[in-house]
Amino acid sequence: MQTIKIGDRTFVELGESTIEHDLFVLERTRKAGLVEAVLEDGESPDQFARRLLTELATNGAALELLGAFVVPEGTKAEEWTPGLARETARYLGGRSSPEDKAHVRQLLSELTIHFFAKGVTSVWSSKTSSEAEGHAEGESGVPVATGTGTA
Repeated sequence: MQTIKIGDRTFVELGESTIEHDLFVLERTRKAGLVEAVLEDGESPDQFARRLLTELATNGAALELLGAFVVPEGTKAEEWTPGLARETARYLGGRSSPEDKAHVRQLLSELTIHFFAKGVTSVWSSKTSSEAEGHAEGESGVPVATGTGTA
């Protein structure tokens, strides 16, 4: 598992997740406006990615979502709590060195890419399903945490 050092702490991806974690991620994803994050008609992939990053950056959910997906090294899935996510979010948000800020921005980019991939996949699978069934719209592809700890 890849580790990332930010400040004086080392973080890893959570991996397996609990039901509490999954519900937390779903609620924060909804708060971030990403539950229905799909590529809109006429929107380029670059525009879509910028829209997702803007949504994450402006609604206050970005750092808490990061706190749901990266945890201090050695943290087990069953030890994760919403409080740990908030504490991790505070820690990440308080970094000021250029190197730490670059690491946090990279994590935000990876989070955005995840939602980007979900949205593009949803559009492709929805159009394919809709065309096969003769419907105008398919399912929205709501991003939720999986057993791998990703949304």
